[in-house]
Amino acid sequence: MLNDNESKDDLFGGTGTDSDEDYVPGNNKHNPNLKRPLSTSSSSNDSDEEIQGTGTVPIMLENVRVTSEDGSDQIPVILENTPQRGKKRLVRRQSWKRNIQKARRAKSEPYINVAGINKPGEHIGSNFHCKLKCFDEIGQETGETIFRDFCDMKSKDLHDAYLYGNIFKIKVQRTRPRSGDGNKKKCNISL
Repeated sequence: MLNDNESKDDLFGGTGTDSDEDYVPGNNKHNPNLKRPLSTSSSSNDSDEEIQGTGTVPIMLENVRVTSEDGSDQIPVILENTPQRGKKRLVRRQSWKRNIQKARRAKSEPYINVAGINKPGEHIGSNFHCKLKCFDEIGQETGETIFRDFCDMKSKDLHDAYLYGNIFKIKVQRTRPRSGDGNKKKCNISL
């Protein structure tokens, strides 16, 4: 360990304290972020062009003091060159395959499903097996107009809103028990 005559100065090459808040160690081999010092000569223009040609932005630190091992030199330092940030891409949800499928299905147009199978668009048929014969009451032309207007709505949410607006709740007049259930007792008798 440490002898009485050895001090902290001998092990770490300094006093071991940091009195300056902007202190950066001068030994580049232990700090990979320190690239090279700036020189004040006329050749600095060449080095600046070299940095700008790489597509990176140099980070300059103002008021940074770097001392060499003997403590005499104080020169500014360029830290690591950081790449320029590119523009972020725009989110175009309309061009996603899944959303294209949904839009085409909502418009009753032919589309390709997730499994890659071509699905034909929906079309109006005859009677739709309705017990109340609603299709016969409204007629072919009116049915096609309603179907076209329904398909021209842009989204499934609009389809649902249209349908919910046309559905009415009818109260049940009489409930009958299922066969075998019988009437349930409405009270318990205990002794």
